[in-house]
Amino acid sequence: MREEVPERFWSKVQRTEDCWPWKASTDGRGYGHFMLPTGTSQGRLVKAHRFAWELTFGSIPNGLCVLHRCDNPSCVRPDHLFLGTLGDNARDMVAKGRFVMPKQPHGEQHSQARLTESNVHLIRRTYELRNMTMQVLARQYKVGLTTVFDVLHRKTWTHF
Repeated sequence: MREEVPERFWSKVQRTEDCWPWKASTDGRGYGHFMLPTGTSQGRLVKAHRFAWELTFGSIPNGLCVLHRCDNPSCVRPDHLFLGTLGDNARDMVAKGRFVMPKQPHGEQHSQARLTESNVHLIRRTYELRNMTMQVLARQYKVGLTTVFDVLHRKTWTHF
């Protein structure tokens, strides 16, 4: 590795009493990016915290992640970093309260919804009263028979 690479890397770090935040480019989740020269004009983009580990402790064994004790994605302070598996990373997220299932669009907010909540309520109510068959309901609401079946059996529209 060329001698100027570590100097260029550490020049992009703000060393404080606690975390050492990366001050150059980051991704959407706050992890730092560093362009590592490869002898070509493009170079190779690496995660800053992983490169900080490699500069300080050596290579990262295959299959291991570099995790943050401080839970700060922009931190590259070596003593705030540790190695772990993907499972360790998942357990660490849960332990630190960062694991939140992304809210999936459902009901009318779903991009492929063909029915409204009002339609679903009417389909269920009408079918309960035995006023119409599933085939008639499907034709009336211009949806497939499977859609009506899934609504009635609460395979879809389960949130109400």
